Amino acid sequence: MVVLAAGPANEPLASELAEIVDPGSTGRHRSSLTWSASAAIRARAHAARQQGAVQVRFTMNRVRFVLSCAIVRKSGPFMLDQAALDTLRRAQPLPAIRAGRPDTVELTVPIEFDLR
Repeated sequence: MVVLAAGPANEPLASELAEIVDPGSTGRHRSSLTWSASAAIRARAHAARQQGAVQVRFTMNRVRFVLSCAIVRKSGPFMLDQAALDTLRRAQPLPAIRAGRPDTVELTVPIEFDLR
């Protein structure tokens, strides 16, 4: 399971996302901010008992696509770092940017890989 970390520890992230994205927009995201890594990545990470968190910075546009993304803080295992970037790319189209916001926005988010 891959979680775009939200909750009490990440309240600033949740409120920042709420200000930037339109909750009524459609996309392949889930309102719980949980995205699914590919089955192959999940199987390899589970077999290797790898889990951790990756900080990813990305720029998205009003058309709901990632323009650029980079790892800000690594998780440790290279496979999880790459999986974080792949998961973000696969989550496109992202939620829409709210009206009145810039045409492109940059966000830094934690993506957690949990063996649950």
